[in-house]
Amino acid sequence: MIKFHLHFAGIAGILIGLLSIISGSAVLLGIKQPDYNILRWLVIYNVTMGVVSIGVGIGIWSVRLWAIRIASYIASAHIVVLVILIIMYVSTVSVALQSIGAMTFRSLVWIGITITVRKNKK
Repeated sequence: MIKFHLHFAGIAGILIGLLSIISGSAVLLGIKQPDYNILRWLVIYNVTMGVVSIGVGIGIWSVRLWAIRIASYIASAHIVVLVILIIMYVSTVSVALQSIGAMTFRSLVWIGITITVRKNKK
C-alpha cells in the first residue's frame, strides 16, 4: 500500500513537470503567444522546475529518500513564487491571473505530494 501512494505521488510530480515544460517551452520558443502579460522570468522558472519535478517524481516513484526531502523544497519554492506574484498583482504590477492560478495549482499539487510522501516514507 505504501508503494502505491508513492507511485501515485511520483506520477503526479512527473506529470506536472511535463506540463510545465511543454507549456513554458512553447511560450519561450514563440510557438504559443498567450493573450495576457508574460513574465519571462516566471516562464523560465516554470520550465526549470518542470525538469526538477520530473527528476524528483522519478525519485519518489523509486522511493529515494533524497526525492522525498526535495518534494518539500519544491512546494516551498512554488509557495514563495506564488506570494511574490500576489504581491506584484496587489501592487498593480501587470501579472496575469492565469499565472497566479497556475502557480496556485502547482503549489497545491506539490503540497499534496509532500504530505503523501512524508506519510508514506520508509
